[in-house]
Amino acid sequence: MIDDLDGCLQKAIPQLMEQLPSERDTPETLRAKGGAVDVPVPTLNSKFGKKQVDSANPFGFSQEDEDNYWALQDSSERLLDSFEALGPQGGFLSTQTARDVLVKTGLTKDQLRQIWNLSDIDKDGYFDHHEYVVAMFLCDAVIQKGRPIPSELPISVIPPSKRALLNRQF
Repeated sequence: MIDDLDGCLQKAIPQLMEQLPSERDTPETLRAKGGAVDVPVPTLNSKFGKKQVDSANPFGFSQEDEDNYWALQDSSERLLDSFEALGPQGGFLSTQTARDVLVKTGLTKDQLRQIWNLSDIDKDGYFDHHEYVVAMFLCDAVIQKGRPIPSELPISVIPPSKRALLNRQF
């Protein structure tokens, strides 16, 4: 009986634990763990029950609140329908879908590479809604306003939920 318990603790439970979702999982591994069932993959903001803290003010944060202000908040709300129309899986656009959207802008491959590197803030190869908004903002800045692509994103353009990721990359 002790041997059975030891076997369970040493083999069966670790195998079972490996099948459970983990914060280290990428969207692809989460989908693989879901098996044949179409399991929605959570976005990073709400992964494992962690909720993004929103302002009680329906007009958002002011520029003086540097920790929470996002210059693209209005764009985010405006672009939500177009993001959803692209069919994100678990809150993420696939690499191919995001690529196709960017190619349609008519920008050069080098410009799109720079925009991707700036927009894919968590460097997972997928665009969540906020990263999509940043990419569309950068494309618009180049196409409509003739601005150069910045070497790094201004802090006000980085979604507040992603700022800690950038701090860890340096």
